[in-house]
Amino acid sequence: MYPVPSDITLNTDYLFVELEYRKKKFGGLYSINSPKTYVVPPLDNKKLYGFYNDYDGGLPFWPVTTFGQNKLVGYINTYQLKDHIANETNKIEIKNQQRNQALLKMASQVTVDDNPIIVIATVKNDCDL
Repeated sequence: MYPVPSDITLNTDYLFVELEYRKKKFGGLYSINSPKTYVVPPLDNKKLYGFYNDYDGGLPFWPVTTFGQNKLVGYINTYQLKDHIANETNKIEIKNQQRNQALLKMASQVTVDDNPIIVIATVKNDCDL
C-alpha cells in the first residue's frame, strides 16, 4: 500500500500534496526550483499535520490553496483552536510572545460553533527547507 494523494495545490515555488496513508493524513512538499521532496508528518500521531507553528503557538498550518506568488491559504476550525490552546501551547517554545497573546485573546473570544478562521501565510523568500 502506498500513500494516496487527496489534494494538490501549488504556487510558483512549491507543490503541496495532501497525502493519506493507513487512514492518516500528512503533507508532501516538492520544491519546483530545486527538485527536492519533503514529508510533513502528522504531529504526535494526531490527525493534525502541517508546518509546525512555533511563531505564535497556533495550530500546525497546511494550505488548501494559494494565490499570488507566495501566499498560502488555509483554515482552522474554532473547536480545534480551543482544544489546541487548552492542551498544547504549553508544550511549544513560542518565538513571538506578542502574537501568542493575540492568539490567546482570539481563542477566548470564539466559540466552538463559530465559523472557521481563515489563515493567510506568506512564504519567506529565503525559505530553506
